[in-house]
Amino acid sequence: MKLFWKFFFSTSIITLFMFSLGSSIMINTLFQSTLRQEIDYSFQENDILRVSLAKELSKTYQNAVSTSEADARLNEQQLQDSLVKSALQTITVSTANGTVPLRISNSLYQPIYTTGTLAFDDELVKRLDKRTGGYEVVQQRDQYFIRAARPFAIDGETFYLETYRDITLLFETREKQYQIFYRLILGMIVLSFILILFVAYWLTDPIEKLSKATLRLAEGDFKVPAFRDSNDEIGFLSKSFSHMSKRG
Repeated sequence: MKLFWKFFFSTSIITLFMFSLGSSIMINTLFQSTLRQEIDYSFQENDILRVSLAKELSKTYQNAVSTSEADARLNEQQLQDSLVKSALQTITVSTANGTVPLRISNSLYQPIYTTGTLAFDDELVKRLDKRTGGYEVVQQRDQYFIRAARPFAIDGETFYLETYRDITLLFETREKQYQIFYRLILGMIVLSFILILFVAYWLTDPIEKLSKATLRLAEGDFKVPAFRDSNDEIGFLSKSFSHMSKRG
């Protein structure tokens, strides 16, 4: 393979690789940074609900206990579940995307109260202990959500609060960025090929002329053409070759 094509292909591959790597890292870094912000917002929504629920329960719990003591049909677990349901009737968290979907489960992971139409399972809350929260990114139909869960206690009984935050726009934005990236890659291929062809010709043309002159000199023809005057290594080599041919 000629030096021209070696230079052309090697430069093209390196240029496209570095551009692709840099663009991919930039897109994914931006995506992960925004995702981390959305996770923080999701836990903030979850905390707002937990605090609101705790305040509401602190106001009504004693009254609910004294009332339920006269009702033998309710055991302690049923009382707590009923109390949570009653308190949640007056508590919602609304965002620009609407009301936050949520679910409350008791210590047996049984759902007490659920809003919205999103599907909940028990896998996330079963991985939690009684002190820490957790999250997962889930896809339901064509939408993406951050599902956040935290435990909280009522009269010594553990409950779990789960909330959903819609982050579909984040994934759609990343997809659009990749589409723009693919178009840029195609444009880079065309433009870089043109520019690299020009640069490769500009760098290798003196070498090719020098090679032809060397063959002529080897055949006894000491009349070599004038070479391009430059101050680089190729120019120095050309001058040395011209001087050698004149001496011959």
